[in-house]
Amino acid sequence: MGNNKTGEITYYVQYVLIVTLIMTNFSETIVLIKNTINNLVGFINCLLPILLALMITTGNIVTASTIQPVLLLIITFIGNFIVKVLLPLVLIGTALGIVSKISDKIQIDKISKFFKSSVVWVLGLSLTIFVGVLSLEGTLTSSVDGLTVKTTKAVVTSTIPIVRKNTSEKQ
Repeated sequence: MGNNKTGEITYYVQYVLIVTLIMTNFSETIVLIKNTINNLVGFINCLLPILLALMITTGNIVTASTIQPVLLLIITFIGNFIVKVLLPLVLIGTALGIVSKISDKIQIDKISKFFKSSVVWVLGLSLTIFVGVLSLEGTLTSSVDGLTVKTTKAVVTSTIPIVRKNTSEKQ
């Protein structure tokens, strides 16, 4: 009887030591993930003005004026959403998974799996929405840019006689 209790205590001490080592590495990984996401959002925020300047110089004025607020909003929102919502859910799921492995009497393994699968689904959904918005906006704004250029040419040729004369000579 005493040997059995000693074995259980030894098991729990070993389990706590292993979990402590794993959770130390896990918490360092979470900090790295947070820093990486914040660095990526900052990097995109730094590159966006350069991208917009290039778009404006190539004549995509409508694209540049509509893509900046939408991109900044979506990138910042998704970055903050991952850091403030999804990472804590991963931590909760991991903690529940560890607690459920301590004893057969505690049955919360399904909740842990639910949290983990929810994080994967929400992350996939948010990234799908991000790519969809970018694709839709790219398609719509390029069409609007083409219409803007054609409208501007039509207005300039009809209102300024010198331009009309020069364009009719080229044709």
